Amino acid sequence: MDIKKLELTDGEAAVLGGAVLGGGGGGSIEGGMHNAGLAVNLGTPTLIALDQLDGDDLVITASAVGAPAAKEKMVRPVDHIRALELFRERNSSK
Repeated sequence: MDIKKLELTDGEAAVLGGAVLGGGGGGSIEGGMHNAGLAVNLGTPTLIALDQLDGDDLVITASAVGAPAAKEKMVRPVDHIRALELFRERNSSK
């Protein structure tokens, strides 16, 4: 498999697939579509096969766990970015 640059339609498909196959509590489809658009407009999301990774490569996933009672405490895309920045800062010498 070659490296695939993801497009908005890929993000939309992932959001809809997650809405059907997800474990629940995944947030709104509208919010997911918004985040898919942000990913495509602000960066270059890509998909690669696992066998394209080197043995010392690092894969980090961004996810969140929520609760219906915490409707006002939503995780924003910038929160995921900040978590990655903090991880990099604390692990840059390793």
